[in-house]
Amino acid sequence: MRPIIQRQLFDTVSHTSPAIRAAVIDGLTAAAVGLMIVSGYNFRWDSTHMLPYIAAWLMLGGGVLLWIVLLAARPTIPTLSLSANPAERTPLRWPLLAAGALALAIFAEVNANWAGFDWRVSYHMQMALFATGTGLVLCGLGGERTLWHLARACVTHRSDALTVALVTLAALIVRVWRLSTALHVMIDELHFIDAVIRLWDYPDTRLLMYVDHIAAFTHIFPYFQTWTVELLGPDLDGVRLTSAIVGTATVPALYLLARALYDRQTALIAAVMLAAFPPHIHFSRLALNNIADPLFGVLALAFLARGLKTNRPGDYVVSGVMLGLAQYFYEGGRLVFTGVFVGWVVVVIVLQRPRQHRSGLVRLVIAVVLVAAPLYYVLLSPGYSLIPRYDAQATHRSTLVDLVENEPLPKAARLFFEGHVRPALLHIMYSPDSSQFYYGGSTALLLWYITPAFLLGIVVALWRWRLSGILLLGWVAAVVCGNSLLQSADWPVRFVPVFPALALLAAVGLRHTLPLIWSRGRWQRLVYPALVILVIALALLQVSYYFGPHLNGFNADFRRNNRDFYDPLYRAKNYPPGTHIYYVSNDVIFRPVINSTLRFWDLDFEVSYLEPDDLLHEVYLMSRDRTVLLFVEPDDTQSLMVLYHRFDDLQGPIWSTYNTVAYDRQYVMFVLEPTISNP
Repeated sequence: MRPIIQRQLFDTVSHTSPAIRAAVIDGLTAAAVGLMIVSGYNFRWDSTHMLPYIAAWLMLGGGVLLWIVLLAARPTIPTLSLSANPAERTPLRWPLLAAGALALAIFAEVNANWAGFDWRVSYHMQMALFATGTGLVLCGLGGERTLWHLARACVTHRSDALTVALVTLAALIVRVWRLSTALHVMIDELHFIDAVIRLWDYPDTRLLMYVDHIAAFTHIFPYFQTWTVELLGPDLDGVRLTSAIVGTATVPALYLLARALYDRQTALIAAVMLAAFPPHIHFSRLALNNIADPLFGVLALAFLARGLKTNRPGDYVVSGVMLGLAQYFYEGGRLVFTGVFVGWVVVVIVLQRPRQHRSGLVRLVIAVVLVAAPLYYVLLSPGYSLIPRYDAQATHRSTLVDLVENEPLPKAARLFFEGHVRPALLHIMYSPDSSQFYYGGSTALLLWYITPAFLLGIVVALWRWRLSGILLLGWVAAVVCGNSLLQSADWPVRFVPVFPALALLAAVGLRHTLPLIWSRGRWQRLVYPALVILVIALALLQVSYYFGPHLNGFNADFRRNNRDFYDPLYRAKNYPPGTHIYYVSNDVIFRPVINSTLRFWDLDFEVSYLEPDDLLHEVYLMSRDRTVLLFVEPDDTQSLMVLYHRFDDLQGPIWSTYNTVAYDRQYVMFVLEPTISNP
């Protein structure tokens, strides 16, 4: 059907003059872009429920117009093409492969302990076994030059080296700037701080053991956090730096993927878009292992695309190793990227029948199996689940069964879409974080001025859907459908695996739509300078939004219901050992955070929690042989009067030094110095 429509449309426009034909194409493209911009603007979060429906119709209209332009103009859009060259002759290095498999087997047995030996292996030695085994498998399957080949692949186009380096440096700066002070609270990071403490206390901790029953993840990510904490000290800066580095590394990784799927211009734009993408910046600044999934998942897809493009065994081997490593962090790598990866390979095999690539694909499978085997060897032990977080957060099967059994199938499908799929889908472009905890704010993942580029990218991906387009569209669809099976389908922490795909689709829309508007005349030479200015402007707008309105709103909303009980610990940090801290409050105080933070800082403090009515009795029993710190609600006049009346040497009030904590959302500190010396 499409070739017939395209032929009829082309025959119609071919009889017109070139100038008129170009003018029509320019006008239709401009109209399509205009409709997408208005659609994106109307996708802003608003209480008027008609807005998303209006935006959807505008989006559909813009997509149809752009589709007509693509049918008529038939622009050259470079995408991935399968190499027909025979594979390079790279013999297997059996001794290296066997040594790597043996190292990984020992690593697996140390963690699973199926043989019943009393293994006492330090976590440094375990990591050495894991890294050595992985490296030997890489060299054994791909040859000794595979590592050198991997290093050279980091700059696919030499002229892009400086640009990619500058974009990566900018990405690192925005991810480490005010790393602990801009977001001066813990966002579900307690589990990883506890894991770091456990590694300190028990040097023979098994790295593949779960952190705890809630954070059912391995200790691989906390292991690297111990190094950054050693570098910067036991603070939020130290424990978050690992995420900042991993998030930054995903930027050049996306460049590699986009360069293989499309062209260098698209790759550079995609790197800039991800470097400035507010949700990716946010989760790169939290001590959560979710951010590791996109790095290894994107690298796996990038080297798979390079393997399809070049038919080099080394690319396939690196791809398999990266997919194996993606299993060791959050479940996004285990479910999303494995599913997208396998699905894409199946599509390639069905559509392209790549007989010349069979040896590379076989090596890929061997690499995945060997690198991922230690984890699954442990997970097969009693008491472990392959997908514990999914099991805990999945929508109850009884809900879905009741829906299918009690309703006609069309209505059941509609109810499931409205209650489960639509929230996940709208969170990308319309609805904000419903948890108001992980990301917060009043915007969707995509800001309204990025949404038009994303929508245009979807149309272009549909136009050239073979190989390149099907990967991006399937990637987004997999995350949306997967989240629709979970409770609270619009929590952004579960969308972290799709962030690179959103940035790449926006880059595709910008790169391949703007040139269609200026397709002729002397203005054509201004297309790429204008595109560069537009991309830089969009990046600056996103970064200024994140560090301005978003973080200001997040800090205010986070403390709206409870005062900041974490900030007092920073004010108490420099007081002597043995200091007694009193929280005088009716608020709910999450005590595990306080206990773990004091242990993390190695502070020998005693902490007591009092309600204001109990303070009057406590002040007469309070020991004065050590420093006492009292943290009181600033509007608690009863407690303030008790303190001022009871103590003549009361020091204070002392307020927080962090400007992100409003006065009415913090505790005011008072200090009592010891009056009796210890004998």
